[in-house]
Amino acid sequence: MNKNQRYIVDPPVSTSRLKRTAYEKADKITSKWIPVQRPNIELCSNVRSNFNPTTKKFLFNPSTVGMYQVISSALLLYRLLCLFKASVETEGPAGYKCTWCITLKHKESGEYLMLGE
Repeated sequence: MNKNQRYIVDPPVSTSRLKRTAYEKADKITSKWIPVQRPNIELCSNVRSNFNPTTKKFLFNPSTVGMYQVISSALLLYRLLCLFKASVETEGPAGYKCTWCITLKHKESGEYLMLGE
């Protein structure tokens, strides 16, 4: 990302209070996902979701925009902590590839989603 490019999710410095619909969207997310400790399982791959700016949906298609261009790591962590009472996991200096990680479990399917930096 070059220095003149902005994140797709780049909120203003200040704003008015959120509309009720924002809280309803948050409820939809938290009703489907639960924060959990990172499972002690062997991960078979490092799948990265990408964002399609036209449809405003995430896909697994490398020809679209990468997650690092959509939202800053700090803002993603902040929003996850606002939505969930989640434990932030880190591997410290030895885990330089894992500054922070939050694991969510999809209630219906039991699938895990790990978000982090």
